[in-house]
Amino acid sequence: YFHIFFPSSDVIKALPCHNEIIKSILLCDVIGFQVFHYARIVLTILNREFGIYFEIKLKGLMTINYLGRYIILHVKHPGIDLNIIKQIKERKDYSTYVEKYKKIIGDKFSIISVDNAFELSQLLSKLEAYKILLRKHKDFVEEKKIILIQIIAFEAGKENKINQEIIQRSIKEITDEFGNDVIYYEEFHNNSFTVEEQLALFSLGNILLILQLWRGLCTLANQFLSVQNEKKKFGMIIG
Repeated sequence: YFHIFFPSSDVIKALPCHNEIIKSILLCDVIGFQVFHYARIVLTILNREFGIYFEIKLKGLMTINYLGRYIILHVKHPGIDLNIIKQIKERKDYSTYVEKYKKIIGDKFSIISVDNAFELSQLLSKLEAYKILLRKHKDFVEEKKIILIQIIAFEAGKENKINQEIIQRSIKEITDEFGNDVIYYEEFHNNSFTVEEQLALFSLGNILLILQLWRGLCTLANQFLSVQNEKKKFGMIIG
C-alpha cells in the first residue's frame, strides 16, 4: 500500500534498477493506493515499460495481468468513522475540552490551526500572514473580535524538524504588537494532544486553516466538518 505520491515514469527511469523495482511490486497480489492519481502513474509506467494495460473485472475490480496472474489495484482513501466520533463526543473529556476552549475563544471569531512539528507545516508563513491581517484590520484587535488558536503536536519517537525558538519569537512579535488576546499558542509532546481535545477545538472553530504541504492523508477537514453540525452555520476550511 502506497501512502505517498508515486514517482513519475521519468523519475523511475532515472534509477539504474528501475525495472527490478517495478517487477518486485508486481509480485504482490494486491497493490493499494491512497488516490487514483497515484494508481494512474503506476499504470502509465507499466504501459510504457512493459506494455501492460489494466482490465476491469467483476464488481469493478481494476486488475493487471502479469506473467499469467491477475494483480488487483485497489484505490481507497481512508476517511473517518462518524460512529466513533459520536462516541468521542459523549465522553467527559470531550466536554471538559469544549469548556476549556470556550473560555479561551469567548465571543471572538476563531481561526483554528493544528500542525505537526515539521518545516513543511508552513507555520512561519501562516503567522506572518496573520500578522498582516491584523495590521490591515486594526478594528479586529481594538474590539477583540478575532483569535488564532495555533496547536503544534510533537510526535513521540520522531525527529522534530521545526525550530521552536523561531516560532516562539514570531508568536512574541504578534503578542508584543497586538496583545495576548489575538493568539493562543500551545505545544503538545509525546502524543498528548488527544483526539477528544482536537475534536472539541474543531467544534468551536469558525475557520480551519490547513497549510501543510506534505500531508497525504488529511482527515482534519473531515473531522472539522463532522463536529460542526451542532452549529446553525458551518465553519470554513482554508487549505
